[in-house]
Amino acid sequence: MKYFKIYVVLFFLFFIIYFHVSGSTSSSADYRVPIDVFSAGGQEGTSTSYRLYDSVGQPATEDLGTSINYGHFTGFWYAVTESIPPCPQWSVPLTVQGSGGVSNIRIFGVHCDGTEGYDEGLDTLIPPPGFDFYSYFQGVAPFNYLSTDIQSSDSTLIQWNLVITNNDPESSFTVNWSLSDLPDSGYLTMADSIDMRVRNSVEFCCGNLTIPIVYGISPDFAIEVTPDTQFVEISATGEYKIFLGSIGGFDSPCTLSVSGLPPGAAASCDPEIIEPTDSSVLSIVTSESTPADTFVLTVTGRCGKLMHDKQVVLIVTPPCPKWSVPLTVQGSGGVSNIRIFGVHCDGTEGYDEGLDTLIPPPGFDFYSYFQGVAPFNYLSTDIQSSDSTLIQWNLVITNNDPESSFTVNWSLSDLPDSGCLTMADSVDMGSRSSVTFCCGNMTIPIQLHPCKDTVIIVTSPNGGEAWCVNDIQSICWESEFLDSLRIELSRDNGLNWDTLAVVAADDNCWNWTVTGPASNSCLVRISDASDGNPADTSDSVFAISICDGWILPLYVTCSSSVTDSLSYLGVSPNCSDSFDAACDVPEPPCPPTGDCVRLYFPHQEWQLPFDEFNSDIKTPFPCDSCEEWSFEVETNHSTNVEICWDTSHVPRDCDLTLIDSIGRVIDMKTTSCFSYNSVTGTDIRKFTISVGNCMNTFCAEYYAGWNLFSLPLEPVNTDPDSVIADDVLAYFLYGFDGCQVQYPVL
Repeated sequence: MKYFKIYVVLFFLFFIIYFHVSGSTSSSADYRVPIDVFSAGGQEGTSTSYRLYDSVGQPATEDLGTSINYGHFTGFWYAVTESIPPCPQWSVPLTVQGSGGVSNIRIFGVHCDGTEGYDEGLDTLIPPPGFDFYSYFQGVAPFNYLSTDIQSSDSTLIQWNLVITNNDPESSFTVNWSLSDLPDSGYLTMADSIDMRVRNSVEFCCGNLTIPIVYGISPDFAIEVTPDTQFVEISATGEYKIFLGSIGGFDSPCTLSVSGLPPGAAASCDPEIIEPTDSSVLSIVTSESTPADTFVLTVTGRCGKLMHDKQVVLIVTPPCPKWSVPLTVQGSGGVSNIRIFGVHCDGTEGYDEGLDTLIPPPGFDFYSYFQGVAPFNYLSTDIQSSDSTLIQWNLVITNNDPESSFTVNWSLSDLPDSGCLTMADSVDMGSRSSVTFCCGNMTIPIQLHPCKDTVIIVTSPNGGEAWCVNDIQSICWESEFLDSLRIELSRDNGLNWDTLAVVAADDNCWNWTVTGPASNSCLVRISDASDGNPADTSDSVFAISICDGWILPLYVTCSSSVTDSLSYLGVSPNCSDSFDAACDVPEPPCPPTGDCVRLYFPHQEWQLPFDEFNSDIKTPFPCDSCEEWSFEVETNHSTNVEICWDTSHVPRDCDLTLIDSIGRVIDMKTTSCFSYNSVTGTDIRKFTISVGNCMNTFCAEYYAGWNLFSLPLEPVNTDPDSVIADDVLAYFLYGFDGCQVQYPVL
């Protein structure tokens, strides 16, 4: 018993020493349990592997696998080895850069021995905030302030809280990082939406913040949109870039959309469907109706049931005022320079890179450049600030031939409506497109300045004048800041205008040989020849008459408000009873469409290419004699037709009589109008006006068939051949009883 007890004690001591040594030297952290082969128990399980060891801890060559069949292995031990993976651990260093160059190094990560609380040897304590800018990881009380926060690697969702104390509420700060130590699996986001695998820095603004950093292994995606703020002008296009980051190996396609657009704006994503790790361009197109303001856009990515969005800022600004004018400076011998001047919202009086263009100094017989600000003296393009209302560019010409001229040409298609351009102090560039200079070297100023008010005032004729046909009369005006003027005449109180001449504004008067037709409703209009603005018209109507004679104006009007007011007859010593180009004016035909009425004097006997006239002027005759005028009124629609006249110009002792085609007689001195109803389609009514001491003649139109014929008076000669004109080829007279009778029927 004595030896047995000693043996047992020695055996127990040996086991303790063996277990301690083998347990401390195993590189695989094996846990070894000695088992007597003669015992009835053992260790087995699906998550362990078993291996045979001898009494001194050396492994046998036989691997028992994951199960044990107990047997008799005399003098050996069974050892149980549990395979343990390497300790999962990684860390991410952050550089938190504040204003004024303040920088903090902060580290977060995981470790197999880490916990949510403070872990000595893993986490690092730092003092509480005491600076204008400071950062720390929020620990678990009482260990609140950590520069290094290492948590457990066993968790599938981990969050670190990076706390920023920033006493300057207007200053931003930047967080930079490197992920060289991060495992491939799992997602890592900052501030809820920033995929830290896609980016390596982010800027925050402003004041105190708590920024969550989350690591997880659930498949997901993150959406990033850059820039955070975009400036877009009205009627322009701005772009954002959309990035999708894969989290936990997520690779499903996602559909992009945007909301919160300003009024009048449109958006499109190209492409609209992307997969994580891809990108898309978001284009925002504004229009003239888009207001200048700040808008928050929400960019959404939808991937199946997953959806994330990102908000960005869109600032719509008024359009940048900008325009440019190309000049072609053409010297002798075909030498030509292209020079450009203009304005831009980013332009200055000095040199602006990206807007202005430098060129070499003069080195040729003929050369041109814009004078810049030293040391940038020579510019081919000179763009200045659009904020100024008075700007000057200096175009310098070096011309070594003192006798040769040169020409400057330009186009103002890009110039805005406001402001005027003047070259060489007096050349209005808006009304011209070129100017020639002579000679030698010179500096030509080009100025943008507020436009001076252009003025035109018609001084003659200005109302009430009576001008005679063939007389020379002066049309006069006053004007300012204009080059050329257009003179126009209306004979119908402004309804229609004819151009008389285009003249120089500085002439102030233009002599006109007055032409017919005559009218009491004349106006003169004078306007800027380039675009008709400004313009001025005679204050009231004046008269154009055939002097030493008289006229009888005729006006015809339909109930459809269609008129012909330019017809007249009369006499003049300058006219004959046949055609006179200065007296007898052709009448235009009706237009192809629309309602129409015409009053004209037919003269087929003149055998001209045209035989219808709106004026018919004859040689003067005494009122005790007789003259007749025939005219016709044509309408193309069924309407009430009214013919009116003005007898104020006709001598008082001349009788005026209107006779229509069915024999009605109207005294034109006591009646001012006559009306009738036209028929559907083209209707032509014939009339005769007799002037002077005329024997009344009655005209009537009859058509084949039965017609009722009557006379308003007893003719001197009752013979039908005397009563009925020669143009009736065959006729028969019948009484009311239907029997053929001899005229008159009593």
